[in-house]
Amino acid sequence: MAATFEYATGKITRDFHFVKGDTKCTGSGLPTWTGGHHDRCKKCQYYLGTLYGWTLRIDEDFVMCKHPDKKDDKDSGKAQSLYYDRLKQEALAALCY
Repeated sequence: MAATFEYATGKITRDFHFVKGDTKCTGSGLPTWTGGHHDRCKKCQYYLGTLYGWTLRIDEDFVMCKHPDKKDDKDSGKAQSLYYDRLKQEALAALCY
């Protein structure tokens, strides 16, 4: 998983997508559902982790998926925003050390 924060511009780039949890997965070729509590999803080569809704203070979980055909879920805006805020805070805090 790669997400980078460019200090000069504040731009964030990433090589994965936010896919809503508990939706049918068609990208891996395995008959499974997305999400960290589904074993087949967790064993997929494209699975990078799960952002659980309770940690982001939202109602839904989102899987970080690196499958090349996946796109960001249309409902993932809040999860993306919160993820970016946390990434920016950690990047700026690292400058203090």
